[in-house]
Amino acid sequence: MTVFVDVVGRGPNLTLLHGWGLNGAVWNGLRDPLARQFTLHIIDLPGHGRSHGAPVSSLEAMVDAVSCHPRTLVLLPPLLKDRGVAGVTENL
Repeated sequence: MTVFVDVVGRGPNLTLLHGWGLNGAVWNGLRDPLARQFTLHIIDLPGHGRSHGAPVSSLEAMVDAVSCHPRTLVLLPPLLKDRGVAGVTENL
């Protein structure tokens, strides 16, 4: 499994995850403004966007896919979570 991570910007790390069935492009509208203040780690989950492998089918699989990449070990602030992941991660 290969997880694509687009790293852009300068400043404190901020990881952006997309919702189910989408990809990192969902953040295109916020990418440039946020990159002025943060180092963004925009992740394509397995089977989405530029990541290979079967799509993740559970929250546990999503955590496993993301946690094996040291650049992605940054918590996503609630205000920036997109709706697809927010509904799942808020229940952790």
